[in-house]
Amino acid sequence: MDLRFSQPSFRRLGYLTLGVLSLMAIIYFRERTLFTDAAYQVFHLIVDGKPLIAHSRFGNVLVQVLPWLALKAQLPLQWILIAYSVSYPLLFGLLYWLIVDRLGNERLGWVLVLLFTLLSFDTFYHIQSEFYQGLAFLLLLFALIWKYPRLERAWLWAAAVVLIALIANSHKLTVVFFTFLWIYFLLIEPAFRHWRYYLLMPVYLLIAVVFSQLFHSGYEAHKMDLFRQALEQYFPNFWDMPANGKFLVKCVQYYYFFPLLLGGLSVFYFWKRRWGRLGWVWISTLGYLLLVHYSSPNTTYRFYAEVTYLPLSIFVATPFLFEIMPSIGKPQWWLIALALLMVDRVLVIRSNAPTFTQRLDWLERRIGEARQQEGGKRFYTNTYEAPMDTLIMPWGVAYESLLLTALESPDSAATLFIQEAHNKQEEALRTPDLFIAAFDQLPARQLPDRYFKLGSGLYRWIEE
Repeated sequence: MDLRFSQPSFRRLGYLTLGVLSLMAIIYFRERTLFTDAAYQVFHLIVDGKPLIAHSRFGNVLVQVLPWLALKAQLPLQWILIAYSVSYPLLFGLLYWLIVDRLGNERLGWVLVLLFTLLSFDTFYHIQSEFYQGLAFLLLLFALIWKYPRLERAWLWAAAVVLIALIANSHKLTVVFFTFLWIYFLLIEPAFRHWRYYLLMPVYLLIAVVFSQLFHSGYEAHKMDLFRQALEQYFPNFWDMPANGKFLVKCVQYYYFFPLLLGGLSVFYFWKRRWGRLGWVWISTLGYLLLVHYSSPNTTYRFYAEVTYLPLSIFVATPFLFEIMPSIGKPQWWLIALALLMVDRVLVIRSNAPTFTQRLDWLERRIGEARQQEGGKRFYTNTYEAPMDTLIMPWGVAYESLLLTALESPDSAATLFIQEAHNKQEEALRTPDLFIAAFDQLPARQLPDRYFKLGSGLYRWIEE
């Protein structure tokens, strides 16, 4: 199988797309880094002076190298945030280069590009998920396997084990996509039908089990509890889950290319009578959606649900690039189609920027008003007083507001803590000179005054 396109313009279009996403990551660095997990991570990077490893997922260190170097160089806060924001597309651009130019697999390179564009709407702005990184490294792993399909070299197995460890550690759901690609490539490529390729599956499962036994987190335990509760409530009537209807609506509003590609792929397989591949794509797609929806039957937060919807692109993009494009039409037609697709997806992502800008605008305005009316730099309210439809999630606001206000200067730093029913921290709010957030209670003196000068004082109640 020819893994390169007949025209170099395909490869260049991939670089151009990732370059545009990198530019947008700089333009919208505030929207991307001052949101929930990203704000929490960069806050701890600055306060602790070292990368933060969350939920024992070690791969997230990779995207913290640039902001950590900016911190060590004592650059202004703005440049630390920019470095953090752009680290993600730069990492994926590096992987694209390895896949396309070093390993010569332009088709898998485009699967990587489509992974971050085809179903991306909120996820461009919700940057902190190790799942993204694990999936990108998964594509690198299979590009390596395509380059050396016999898998006979010791160094290749060493590299594969390292990559599998990185992938398995990033997120439990990566096993779904490893399994899909492992079986799909087995179906389309006879060169993989040997015992060394078969061995990849037990090796992956063994490493995944070892990681799950060695590293536990409260977050993953909580997700498993929710999964069990949903099974009790909705099994076997899975169609009653609200998430199913919500997903169909999203496919019309935001993810319209996914059902179009899935439908086109189904027609192609039906026409070619490739029943095994047709069944595998549909089983993988529906099985994964069922798993995701049982994990979150209401998909309350759109951005959070999209983290798990994003890799659906692998199920359709891989067969599309490996089978449909080489079989139907002329290369220049596909080049134009991909270019138009990328223009559409970039514009759709851009159109969603106000969702994340307006939350920062509200924080700036409300904290500015509170400082004029109440004085001080520490404020708190609750979820009933704050516009949660604008702020989206309350737990990260303390970190987001501190970083946002400190962008002007360390002296301008202020913070807003939003009480939740399960996390009021009333005693801490009566204690002077603290920085209070959902997962932190720190004396203000522990904050580096090069970036944050909160000074002394108590938290003051504010109302909308």
